[in-house]
Amino acid sequence: MMKPEKSHWWSIRILWFVLGGMWGGWLGYQPVSHYIPITNHDTAGGLFVVIFGLIQALAGIVLGGYLCVMIGGLTELILRRLKVGIIAALIVASLLNVLAAWQLTTYLQANYAGFQTVVEKKAKPNKAIYPPSSNKPHSFCSDPRPTGDRDGRTWDLECR
Repeated sequence: MMKPEKSHWWSIRILWFVLGGMWGGWLGYQPVSHYIPITNHDTAGGLFVVIFGLIQALAGIVLGGYLCVMIGGLTELILRRLKVGIIAALIVASLLNVLAAWQLTTYLQANYAGFQTVVEKKAKPNKAIYPPSSNKPHSFCSDPRPTGDRDGRTWDLECR
């Protein structure tokens, strides 16, 4: 027979729902977050995208929280039936929750392109266009004096 536990152990069980809710909300919002920067903000299309994303995030919060509570609760129940102490059972159940959420996220991101996180890449300047030798601008005065009258007078005015 299991011993009755104190009420402060319930805070860990509540954290399972919070963990699952944060994970599910983030995962539920991922497919929609790609479309927010490209929507036209002058129309109602952007508003529909944001509302749809929030609905998906709320569904992810509920489903993720439920999933983590179920995984943690069943793990704790099985371990407690095997006469494992409450502290060890809660630690193992919490660890199993984190690992299950991590593995499910990895599986979804690997198999469904919409769940992948977009990373903005900064464009690097092309080195072929800007070679290192062209760092200094070419000086007209570093050339020898031109032989023509007009060009020679211009060179004399600007470089002497």
